[in-house]
Amino acid sequence: MKKVCELWVVSLLLLCAGLSFSACSDDDDDDSSSDVIVGKWQSTYVEVWNKIDGVDDGEGYKGPFPAAIITFDNNKTVSITGADAIGDVFNGTGNYTLSGSTLTIEKSGMKSKLKVLELTDSKLVIEYSFQEDNLEGYLKLECKRVD
Repeated sequence: MKKVCELWVVSLLLLCAGLSFSACSDDDDDDSSSDVIVGKWQSTYVEVWNKIDGVDDGEGYKGPFPAAIITFDNNKTVSITGADAIGDVFNGTGNYTLSGSTLTIEKSGMKSKLKVLELTDSKLVIEYSFQEDNLEGYLKLECKRVD
């Protein structure tokens, strides 16, 4: 389970050097959704898996996950704090931009593009997938506003 949590933390904030993935498409529409995302969000549900050489590694998880707090500030900074299923604490910060349904997180010069599936005053759902060499991964994270 530790690997599962590390995957989505890495996916979200690019905490590990060398893991930089690009999205398959861009959505450059500019809208006011960047104002809606500002605030504090608590994770409620996660679906995460990864495959090596096309074979599921067996460490995926799909279900409740209330252990993370994600904060998007007006100054385009994002921070995440929480703990995984075995009690390991994680945290990190980066910068973000939101354009249409594309949420871009940048840390230490590396960027990750996530797809915003739903964004309302009370709910945020993001999705991220990647494929590099023999590794493929997927993340879907649902959050509720807590501020």
